[in-house]
Amino acid sequence: MSKIYEDFHLFRDKHGLNQINTAEGKGVTSQNGTLFTMQYLLCLLASDEASEAEKISEVNRVSALFKSLEVGKGLTVRYPRDREFESMDNSSAILTFSAMFDNGRFAKDMRERGRTQKCEGYDDIAGNVAMNKKFYPLALILGLGRPRNYFNNNRPSYFCFFGWFGRSPGFMGLIDIASKGSTTWFRHISLLVGQFLGSSDPASNTDARTMSYIIWQFLKDKSFIHKMLYKVWTKKLYKVYPDGMSEVYNIYYKNRSHPLVIYTNQNRLEEIRK
Repeated sequence: MSKIYEDFHLFRDKHGLNQINTAEGKGVTSQNGTLFTMQYLLCLLASDEASEAEKISEVNRVSALFKSLEVGKGLTVRYPRDREFESMDNSSAILTFSAMFDNGRFAKDMRERGRTQKCEGYDDIAGNVAMNKKFYPLALILGLGRPRNYFNNNRPSYFCFFGWFGRSPGFMGLIDIASKGSTTWFRHISLLVGQFLGSSDPASNTDARTMSYIIWQFLKDKSFIHKMLYKVWTKKLYKVYPDGMSEVYNIYYKNRSHPLVIYTNQNRLEEIRK
């Protein structure tokens, strides 16, 4: 095995998801393992150290791992047997993987569930019941008579605010593009605005860059315009972080010896994903 593989392997938890540090890798699972795993995979694929066979093997392993998080068609959890509501960050990572390596299979399932899931009312048991009740009428209005684009992994047919991803036009645009390659102009613009939102924030706000960076890895290949926008985003990134994403990861993980800090190379990844 390559050194990059061995170094990252120390950061895996018992499920195979990457974690913040090696202590968590010994059994404790974080709530954003899906996101961290996608960060790892992109880094591995950009590496000169890993062999092509190793890269293919890891794509297949992560594919099976992400499928193990599915508890229904287009519905996922944070880690196997978990029931906490999924986050948009984790879902965005899976959608990106789906678009890049899975022919959009999961994205299509998620889009279909969001459009067709029947609703029996708001969830009065799981999640923040007060928020579920408060936003249920709005979801009815926006869904033209029934809530749409909510993903409740506890009670699928009951509306829940934290699983209501339809409240974000940009996220809905991501689902559309990952599944069928196109979306409405409003959702598309919302997604692109979201990609740049926070890109001029102080360096301490790494969250404003990490998710956008992952999404760009498939979005920038959609058209010449997307590629140019990605270059603009990258230039803004380097103005704040002279060492690019390696520096972003160093601030986020607070560990200069973390594999993402050591191995991430923006220029090499750009070359591979052209």
